[in-house]
Amino acid sequence: MRRKGKYSQDQEDFDIAMTGGPSFSDFATSTGNGKFNMWDRSSPIEATTLRELTQDSYKGRTPRTLTKEDFLNDPRLAGKYAYDPRYEWTGYLYSDLLKNAPGASASLAADPRAAFFRD
Repeated sequence: MRRKGKYSQDQEDFDIAMTGGPSFSDFATSTGNGKFNMWDRSSPIEATTLRELTQDSYKGRTPRTLTKEDFLNDPRLAGKYAYDPRYEWTGYLYSDLLKNAPGASASLAADPRAAFFRD
């Protein structure tokens, strides 16, 4: 994973802490009383950026036709652009992204990497 740029010590340590496992520096194969420990993880967690983690939730969306009300109510458009009914305006507004956000966050709820970024 390191060679592919998909390893993050911070994300791995967070995931181990959340699952109750020992950190790499605390792990020992011998318990000291004649018993042995086995590492219970087959692989480290694959590191990601927040953008990589969330972008699939917003792929495939299509722009919508913007209305005069959109130009009046959206702070990013109001005062910067004048609505002209002779043109068909299309795009995404911040409010459109927020409409997708609940579904996107629900789909990521079980992903331990999402917990890392929330923390």
